[in-house]
Amino acid sequence: MKPLLKLATSFRRYRLTVAGFLFAFTMLLVGTLAFLTAANLLLLIFASMLATWLISGFVSRLSLAGLEVDFQLPNEISARQPVGGRVVLRNLKRLTPSFSVHLRGTREEIRVRPLYVPVVGGGQFVNESTELTFGRRGLHKGNSLVLSTAFPFGFLERRVTVVLERNVIVFPCLEGTQDWRTIYSVVAREIMAMQQGRGHDFYRLRDYVLGESAKSVDWKATAHTRRLMVREFAREESLEVEIFLDLHDGGRGSAWFEKAVECAAYLVWRITIEEVRLRFHSQEVSIAVPQQGTVYDVLRYLALVSALPRAARMPREPEYDLAIVISANQSQFETLEWQGALRVDADAVDPGPASEDSVR
Repeated sequence: MKPLLKLATSFRRYRLTVAGFLFAFTMLLVGTLAFLTAANLLLLIFASMLATWLISGFVSRLSLAGLEVDFQLPNEISARQPVGGRVVLRNLKRLTPSFSVHLRGTREEIRVRPLYVPVVGGGQFVNESTELTFGRRGLHKGNSLVLSTAFPFGFLERRVTVVLERNVIVFPCLEGTQDWRTIYSVVAREIMAMQQGRGHDFYRLRDYVLGESAKSVDWKATAHTRRLMVREFAREESLEVEIFLDLHDGGRGSAWFEKAVECAAYLVWRITIEEVRLRFHSQEVSIAVPQQGTVYDVLRYLALVSALPRAARMPREPEYDLAIVISANQSQFETLEWQGALRVDADAVDPGPASEDSVR
């Protein structure tokens, strides 16, 4: 968990509450009657109400003054998926406490579960957990949050808008839509079929180690040697899968490209979970997992990638056991070298929906 550093104040403002509107209307009514009638009692009431109004604004401003906010988030954040974080609210004022502080988001692209802190003592801090949701992938910078308080009387809500100083990289959504799960089911079946026959070669017999599963015990060797023996196997190299994402949208627009990126990210994530070796490929990069990087390096690239304005050079023929192609123009892959590749239908990416026939 890395802190998002301090939040810098951008502007301040007040908002009149319902109670404040009623109080202000009553104060104006009393003031008007006091000046028209010159009644000392009404003048005294009007002065008291005006003083209360001014004190309310001053105290609410004092409550938010000297507050410092740190935000802590995990390094891996996925779009449209809630992520847990922690808010550290520090009161830099030595003696004066801050009361009734609210924290919430200001835009749709970053939603924060509203947080309420009753009091932060002078020179103290409060560490609270919260939940954030980023609406889109990519680099998030300049996102703003709002600190507010209506203390002490609830007439005026004082607001302080603060801006995140640290940039945040958000991965594409990895939750998986029904379309992506359908596409992956075809890929998973293909992977399973190719793994059949990749058996284990006998390596050696050794003594049983406490805690091992009984399934690994060779009972014939155990009966012969009169001690528990385990048969070890040498596993062959795992299956290698290549995913190629064509960065040219073929005139289908940004909406198609965003869904294509999300589809690629979902397939990358699920395939690496299955402990299958992977190479992600585009016109810009080639990343082998785990030889040249981790799955997070691929997701970080997909978080920042943008569509190419024109068609770029096509990749070399696939060198891996299984190739998966996501492209707006699948006809360019209808060559002898790419005949064995699984090609995701562009219409299945957007507008969808996808079916098992969408991968061929």
